[in-house]
Amino acid sequence: AWDHIGLHRRRSLEIALENFDSERVLYMDPDHVLRWLERKPQELGELLKLVGAWDCLIIGRSAEAFARAPKRLRDTEILVNHVYALITGRSWDLMMAARGFSRAAAELIANDCREDTLGNDVAWPLLIEQAEMTLGYAEAEGLTYETNTVYANDLEDAEDVDPEAWMLRVYAANQHMDAMRPYLKTD
Repeated sequence: AWDHIGLHRRRSLEIALENFDSERVLYMDPDHVLRWLERKPQELGELLKLVGAWDCLIIGRSAEAFARAPKRLRDTEILVNHVYALITGRSWDLMMAARGFSRAAAELIANDCREDTLGNDVAWPLLIEQAEMTLGYAEAEGLTYETNTVYANDLEDAEDVDPEAWMLRVYAANQHMDAMRPYLKTD
């Protein structure tokens, strides 16, 4: 399923561009926005005001919100964020799929990005930067990760002891690493 998430996310942008005459586009995974609305609706409202200030606004988790993520996410996402920082010089939290775009940036992604995997989390901002468009970053306390099973049943995440859950997160991290490879600067 993760091999096609970038394709579906890109298609969502295409649908928004085709059906709405807006200069700003927000992309967020629906489960994330619903949890954010439940926990910190005012924070979401404030951050939405920033959409359009840059061609691409990346919304990441605050240090406290990131620390509350399961260990398998923290340990693998730290690696992705670190490699992104080595490439760009920016230490940002990238893997929550919360992005605000100018219409021009959304069109660039819809037309030119072919990253079909979950690695679109890093490919989209790298493509925006390569096109010399502007990037911004904002942190959110209310942006959190929970599986639907855990969230729906008000349970504590227990998958950090599951080897397969770790394998899936390493697989996701590898997709992000592969998505960054075309953007490495070679002199």
